[in-house]
Order: sequence, then structure tokens, then C-alpha cells
Amino acid sequence: MYMYISRLIDKYLYNRANDELKKISKFKPDFVVYSIAINVMCILVIGEFKKTNNYSAIESDIVKLGKQMRLTYNDLVSKRILHPVVCGIICQGDDKITYFMDMQSPKQYRMFKISKVKLFKSSEELYFLPHIISSIVQLKNVALETSKKTEMLLRSFKNKGNINY
Repeated sequence: MYMYISRLIDKYLYNRANDELKKISKFKPDFVVYSIAINVMCILVIGEFKKTNNYSAIESDIVKLGKQMRLTYNDLVSKRILHPVVCGIICQGDDKITYFMDMQSPKQYRMFKISKVKLFKSSEELYFLPHIISSIVQLKNVALETSKKTEMLLRSFKNKGNINY
């Protein structure tokens, strides 16, 4: 019995992990943090992880992340979330860079770098840990704020009876 159930679960999890941001898009992020409120999934954080020598020749990882964040931002706006902020993270080699994206004015996206942190490889570099944790907490706080906005909006739509996503 376990063999059959595990095959179904593994297949579902594998497909879910390799799902695209949008069915019409070609972007597949390495890591996604999302919130589900009243059966509506909202992506909040997108992550890309690369080795030091694994650079893309066609377009840089920052450009790819920016395009993915723009798609995600547009998705949140289409769900009527007011002033959402999408978070992005790139881990390349031993650097971790975090980004936020919002919309400053109509048709003008703003993607800005929040922090760049060196990741540690040995116990001698453990002094990087507080800065690493503070940048992750900052990312978490912004994602949590967007998640709360989403949940409040969807609850108000549900109470009014006009939720149709």
C-alpha cells in the first residue's frame, strides 16, 4: 500500500516543484515561497541558486529574477492586492543578494537591492551569521506584510460574497 501511495505523492510533489510561474510563461524559479489564503495561491518570494561558475550566456540571473518578479507582481495586482511587494533572492557562489520589487508609478516597476551578504564556508567565517539572519528576517517581514494584505482582501471579498478566482 505504501509503495502505491508514495508513488502518487512523489509524482505530485515532483510536478508541483517543477511547475511554472504561469502556464503561459517559460520561467521556472529554483525556489518559491507562497501563501494560500482561501484557496488562492500568492507567490511572495522567488529564489535563484547558482554555482559560482554557472553563469548564463543569454541573460543574467538578475534579469531572469526581475522578469519572474514582474510576472509575480502582475499576478498579485490582478488579484486586486493593493501595493504588493515581491521579494527575490539570488545565491550565487558564496554571495546572497536580496531584492524587492514594487511599482513606483503606473507602468514603472522598481526593483532594488536590499542587501548583499557573504555566506560562510567555515567556522572561522561564522561572524557573517548575524548579517545573514537579519537580511532573511527583513525579507520575511516584507513577505509577511504582503501575505497579510492578501488575506485581509480575500476575507473581505469572501464576506461580501463576490470572490471568484
